[in-house]
Amino acid sequence: MSIRKRGRRYQAQVKAHQEVVASRTFDTLAAAKAWHDAEVLKYKDSSYSIQLGKAKATDVIAQWLPARKPQVAESTYATDKQVVSMLPDSLTGKQVRAITTADLQRLVNMWAATRKPSTVTRYADSVKAFFAWCVRRGFVAQNPVVKVDIPKRRKEPRPMRPLDENELTTLAEGVGGIYGDAIAILGFSGMRWGEARALRVGDVLLGDEFPRFHVVRSQPEGKAEKLPKSYRGRMVPIGPQIEQRVKGLMEGRGKDDYLLSRDGESQLWRSRFVRATGWAEAADGRTIHDLRHSAAVNWLRRGVPAHTVQAWLGHSDLAMTTRYTSFLGMDIDQAAFAKLGG
Repeated sequence: MSIRKRGRRYQAQVKAHQEVVASRTFDTLAAAKAWHDAEVLKYKDSSYSIQLGKAKATDVIAQWLPARKPQVAESTYATDKQVVSMLPDSLTGKQVRAITTADLQRLVNMWAATRKPSTVTRYADSVKAFFAWCVRRGFVAQNPVVKVDIPKRRKEPRPMRPLDENELTTLAEGVGGIYGDAIAILGFSGMRWGEARALRVGDVLLGDEFPRFHVVRSQPEGKAEKLPKSYRGRMVPIGPQIEQRVKGLMEGRGKDDYLLSRDGESQLWRSRFVRATGWAEAADGRTIHDLRHSAAVNWLRRGVPAHTVQAWLGHSDLAMTTRYTSFLGMDIDQAAFAKLGG
């Protein structure tokens, strides 16, 4: 253990590759030991090299950018280049190992004073990615961005704009084709986009009980299949408004084929859907997720109990479901008022 007594105090040192990488003096042996043991963990099994860490940040950035370019999307790389060009000389002129969490906190605070939280988060992500690369390459022992307090993104709530059943049917028929089928199924089943694009023919149950979808998976675009958001499967009714569409999509396909697909093999892609349908205009500014809202509101309009709607939507909390009743407030009020007349 590298702890030495210096007069009445105790000096603790941590070494990596036979070189001192951290040193601090304490009043008590216990305090020195506690700091030493915690600090050692930072360098355990690390490829950190004190010589590499002496390189100036600007030189290390020049190595990082070419390595970063083939690994990320073009837009991400453009943001990375923009961010490193904005770093102050007082930071890029330092040895990369000497850049501290406090330095980066001041940088983030400066950005936060004039930019939106979402922008600051995006910038901080680039800096974090740079230091993560530095850790892997041995320039630094730990990523100093990890402990930086980054403003949380404040997502403005978007008002829900559900469609009633007639509007849904008109929209689906107006679009037609596979995308018309997608609109109808999303709007009458309440499935999420990722759930609908992962739906297989074998997930459609048309037995003795009511026709239903067995929603057991989701697949966000560009990612692997996973469980639905609720982490469990659920049954969703196939109403008469979409039953014939569903049967038509199943015809001639195997159980492992995708249901919402032209050929059973290809999947829905949001960008193609939006472009092909002219979605912004066709849906009058609504989001695709408003189709899910439409199913919830229309079920409640038909008198389906809120806890049943909760189960069909896969909500973990009933409060998430009852927010839809705000769209039915007038109907509920009128019904209650009618009861007052006996």
